[in-house]
Amino acid sequence: RRLIQELEESRRNEERSLQLLSRCNNALIRSESEAEFLERICRTFVEEGNYSTAFVCYLNRKGEALSEPISVTSREGVGSAEISEILDKLNDSNDRLLDRIGQERFLVFSGSDDILPRSISPEKRDHYRFLALVFLPRADHSSGVLGLYLDSNRVFLDARVLREIADDVSFGIRTLQMRQEQHRFLESLEH
Repeated sequence: RRLIQELEESRRNEERSLQLLSRCNNALIRSESEAEFLERICRTFVEEGNYSTAFVCYLNRKGEALSEPISVTSREGVGSAEISEILDKLNDSNDRLLDRIGQERFLVFSGSDDILPRSISPEKRDHYRFLALVFLPRADHSSGVLGLYLDSNRVFLDARVLREIADDVSFGIRTLQMRQEQHRFLESLEH
């Protein structure tokens, strides 16, 4: 009986994962700009994927550390200030963090207090038990990270799914960057 329940739960997670991938791909189709796409991706992870918080940030100009978040969506009221605090902790904790993210394409941290902003109240800490950082290479040779906070390791911590999401989001970013370049080029021909 327990095995059947585990198999059913696994099937439901697989279905949710495929739906989430589909919604991410739909976000690309509906987006006109990289910023709009990233906003839709973050919203999709929170609203459809049941993550507590989703955010995107890029490397700073020196390529040394994660910068301020570009997009943040949270069902727990976490905003840019809290995400910046998390990024500061991650940047300080390990100078090789960015190399590891780039090599492994994603990292998962289990929810110890050192990856949580101090401003998150104790009653909300259960919503931040795991942090997944998904590597996002960009066409202009800079890199970014999609950060996902979740309250259970049973929700979409499938390595295959995270890799596919990273590939899809990176493809979306590159596609939108090329669309914008093409648009600028066509405008320059008209003038």
